[in-house]
Amino acid sequence: MLRACLLLLTGLFLVPVSLCAQDIVCTPTVAIPRQHRTNVKHRGPADASAQRHNTTASQILHWAAPHGITDPKVRKSNDPVDPRESEVYTLTGDLWRVIVEDNDCDFHLELSAPGRPSTSARVIVEVPQGEAFLPQRGKLIEELTANGYSVAVGRSIPLDDPLRVTVTGYGFYDSAHYSKKNPQKGHNHGTRYVGSLWELHPSWEIAFAN
Repeated sequence: MLRACLLLLTGLFLVPVSLCAQDIVCTPTVAIPRQHRTNVKHRGPADASAQRHNTTASQILHWAAPHGITDPKVRKSNDPVDPRESEVYTLTGDLWRVIVEDNDCDFHLELSAPGRPSTSARVIVEVPQGEAFLPQRGKLIEELTANGYSVAVGRSIPLDDPLRVTVTGYGFYDSAHYSKKNPQKGHNHGTRYVGSLWELHPSWEIAFAN
């Protein structure tokens, strides 16, 4: 499919970008098998028949840490450590920041509750690499480009005005950033506005409001 898109783009210079899913070229500096909790992070999308739970950024910000998370074995588990990590959630929020981290090549999105200012508490949504996530990554690149932002690996993109988005993905507790002093917010987890180690990760659906 990708080769067909490239051939089409080569032969028809005016072909719309949206005809073929695009992605940024990125090789993770940390190989997938060595990434923290890699089996949970790199799950495929849930089946279309899976039950979906509507949630909000405010609710996720108040989710308690998984039971037993003080145990290093739990924090390193490659299996779900909490029932929320096996559930599918749909969230609508305002997108304030995007970055493609070089360590895993995931798109990291920071979302606040809709209508809140840029300094409001945010949650992270991550979109991994892979064929199953290519349409969502393509939509992100296309939307950011249309709004005047250039996507590059490692480049933080703070949005002047937020984009309203609806995303769907698994619950995930990013214990790589766990801190005993602050198990809710952790350390070095996005910008200072990110208020929870709970994420939607992987996320495989995104829709931008008109």
